[in-house]
Amino acid sequence: MILPFGNESFDAALNRNHNDNVQISFEEPIGTEGRGGYFDSSASYLGKVNINPAYGAFQAYYEAVLLPAESPATIAWIGSFQLFFLFSMSIMVSPLIDKGYFRLGFNGGCFLMLVSILSTSWCHKFWELLFVQVILTGIGMGMAFGSGILVLQSYFTSHLGIAAGLTSAGGSVGT
Repeated sequence: MILPFGNESFDAALNRNHNDNVQISFEEPIGTEGRGGYFDSSASYLGKVNINPAYGAFQAYYEAVLLPAESPATIAWIGSFQLFFLFSMSIMVSPLIDKGYFRLGFNGGCFLMLVSILSTSWCHKFWELLFVQVILTGIGMGMAFGSGILVLQSYFTSHLGIAAGLTSAGGSVGT
C-alpha cells in the first residue's frame, strides 16, 4: 500500500494548492435497495452503540465528581447492568424486526438513548444513575443494536459474514 503523504507522484494530485475544486458525482441506475440494510446497520454501530465502550469516562467522572463516597466497584455495577440490558434487549427486539418493524426498534432505541443522556445531567445520586443509565440507556442501546444486527440477515444472504464483519469493524470508528 502506498500512502499519498510524502509521495511526490501523488502530491500534485492531492495538494489543495494544485486543485481548484473537487466534484463528486455518483449515479447508480440500480438503486441502493440491496445495501439499505447495511447502511441502517452501520448507523447503529457507528453512532449509537458506542456509548457503552465510553462508559469508563462516565465511571471516572462519577468516582471523582458526582459520587465520591461510593466505591469504584459499586459504580461499576452501572456499566455491568447496562451491558446486560444491551444484550437482553437485543433478544427481545428480535420478534419486532422479524415482523418488519425495524424503524420502530431502531428509532425507539435512539430516542431512549437521547432521553437517557439528557436525563443523566439531572442525576445526583447512585440510584438515579442506576435507573437512567441501566434502564433507559441499556434498553435503548439494546433496541438500536439488536435492530442493526438483525436487519443484516434480511438484506444479505450470500455474504452475510462479510457484511457483519464490516459492520462490526465500523463500531470502533464512532468511539
